Amino acid sequence: DGFVMWIPSFRWPTSCNVDLTLFPLDVQLCNVSFMAWLNSMDGSMRFRNMELTQADVNKVSVMTGLLTQNEQWDLVDSMVSEFYGMLDSGNGQAATISSLSFALLLRRHPTYYIVHIIVPCLTISLVSMFMFYLPIESGEKVSFGITVLLSYTLLLLMINDITPKGGPNVPLFTYYIIFSMTLSALALICTFLILRVHNHPPGTQVPQW
Repeated sequence: DGFVMWIPSFRWPTSCNVDLTLFPLDVQLCNVSFMAWLNSMDGSMRFRNMELTQADVNKVSVMTGLLTQNEQWDLVDSMVSEFYGMLDSGNGQAATISSLSFALLLRRHPTYYIVHIIVPCLTISLVSMFMFYLPIESGEKVSFGITVLLSYTLLLLMINDITPKGGPNVPLFTYYIIFSMTLSALALICTFLILRVHNHPPGTQVPQW
């Protein structure tokens, strides 16, 4: 009878903003919305049958049968919601639109970051406390302190490479590394002062102050 059904299939790369405050133990909520811009004004093009009750709509989730497992993220939960109504088109006329939104709850795999970043950082923080325990006569106190500072700098560069650029939030772990680096720098300055006092000639008079 000349009836033709055409079901187009497309693949859309999408992205969403992330909150890196709790990196690498963060959970992200990503929303992806689709709107039928080319539907007819009488509302004949719909994403889903509106005969569904609200209880049924709340149970709709994203199909994960063809989901490819990602080495960095786990899909924890998903939800689908639809909007259908009239909007002002700008010239005094109302336009009927239909949009569909997908909400994805993603959890990051923290194992890689714990092994390669968090554990080394905690180890360096533990070792750096022994700077004052190192005898002055060994001559290694300054080189030891500089090595610790370089280690913290390397960790900051690693975090900068694996996190998105220009995000509104800075990971708390980055603040911890900066704070530890500052303490190590202060300890190194104290070491300079201690070496200065220790290496004074025996005949040097004590300053008046």
